[in-house]
Amino acid sequence: MSFRSLRPFEVIGSIVVLQRKENETTDHLVNRAHELLNLKNVRTAVVQSSKVDGVERTRSFEMLAGEETLSTTHKVYGLSFSLNLGEVFYSTKLSFEHFRISKTITSNERILNLFCGVGGFTIFAAKTDPSIKVDSIDINPHAVKWARINAERNGVADQCSFYEGDALTIPTKKFAMATFDRIILPLPLLADQALLTSLPLLKKEGWLHYQCSIRLPPKEDYSEAALKHFENIWQKANFPSDWAYELFFSKIIRSFGPRINHMALDFKIEKS
Repeated sequence: MSFRSLRPFEVIGSIVVLQRKENETTDHLVNRAHELLNLKNVRTAVVQSSKVDGVERTRSFEMLAGEETLSTTHKVYGLSFSLNLGEVFYSTKLSFEHFRISKTITSNERILNLFCGVGGFTIFAAKTDPSIKVDSIDINPHAVKWARINAERNGVADQCSFYEGDALTIPTKKFAMATFDRIILPLPLLADQALLTSLPLLKKEGWLHYQCSIRLPPKEDYSEAALKHFENIWQKANFPSDWAYELFFSKIIRSFGPRINHMALDFKIEKS
C-alpha cells in the first residue's frame, strides 16, 4: 500500500488510531493496521468504533493488530503526556494550539484552564516560566488522574492545581472574583456556557482563549462567523456595560466534518 492509501489515521504515542473509510471492508482495514505497525515506535493499531460521547468525553476502540493496550505516552514539543485512550479524550491535532498559546504567556500569570483533559494546555503554560500558576478543572476523574501524573512527569506539579468536577460550577465556588490573568475555554461544546461563569473571574485586564464549532455554507468566512457567534453570546450574557473585548487572533484548528470547523479565538478583555 502507498502511504496515502493508509490514511486516515492518527499516531498517539505508540498507538495508531485508524478511522474506517466509507465502505471499507474489515480485511482492508486490518491490512492497513498491519502496514501502519511499520511506523517508527508504533506497537498497537486500533480503530475508533464510536464517537466522542458522554460527560467524560470518551470514545471506544477495537483492537486490530499489535499489542493489546490503550495506554501510551505521547511526546510532543519536548513534553510527555501519559494516558489511556479508553479513559480520556486526546488528539494530537490540538498540540500546536497548546504550544501556540504557551508562547503568549508572560511571567507571574495565574491561569484558569477549564476542561483540562490530561493537562495539555496546563502543562505547556506552566513550562513557560516557573512563576506561572495554573488552576485546571475536568469532570472526568481519569483525566484529572493523568493530568496530575503528567504535571509531575514534566516537572511542573508545584505550579499546577487540578480539580475534579463540573467546570461550569466549580470556578465560582472555588475562586474569588478577578483572580486570573488568563482563561482557557478549549471545549467548543461547553465554551459558551463556561464563558458566562468564568469571565467574572478574570482580572481588570486579561486574556480569553475561546474555542467554538462553526458550520457554514461554502465560501463563507469562518473567522468572521466565529466572531459573530462570540458577539451574540456576549450580548446575551448581559455582562456589565463597561466590559469590552478585542479580537487579537483567530484560526481554524481542525475540521469536524463537511463545512464544520473547530475555531480558536484570542481576546483581550478589559473591565473599566
